[in-house]
Amino acid sequence: MSQMSDATLLTLVSNAEQEASIYNGEFSKTNARLLKDYLQEPYGDEVQDQSSVVDSSVQDVVESDMPSLARVFLGTRQPIMFESNTESEAELKEVEEKNVYVNHLIMNQPASYSTIMGWLKDAEIQMTGIVKYFFEDTVDTKETSYENVNESELAGIVESL
Repeated sequence: MSQMSDATLLTLVSNAEQEASIYNGEFSKTNARLLKDYLQEPYGDEVQDQSSVVDSSVQDVVESDMPSLARVFLGTRQPIMFESNTESEAELKEVEEKNVYVNHLIMNQPASYSTIMGWLKDAEIQMTGIVKYFFEDTVDTKETSYENVNESELAGIVESL
């Protein structure tokens, strides 16, 4: 087995990066055009004093698809499902727990419905939709000052926390 030199690796990575930026540029242009079509923006080739009708079929199709997409993705109340690779009882139990927990986290966020619907609409309009969920564990602290507290009062304060 031969080993790749640092120079070869750097060349491969540089080429991949350049190809990705070219693709991203084309992808961004395509997405911008698709969004303009959805928003019924002028085409840019309008002639003054002539009709400037803009086709609404893209927006019509996307909006008419949304109820069906909502039914498919939100109708079961389980938009994400894990599957077991084996029939091991421990793995089956773990998969079930993950399904319950992750779906609870997703479906019970303050704006979960609008987030999922926005994700679906992005996918419908621009060929791809991305949503990022993460769990943020925050600790709320409250600062209180006490003056002239004796030991028994301090013990009562600490106990009440």
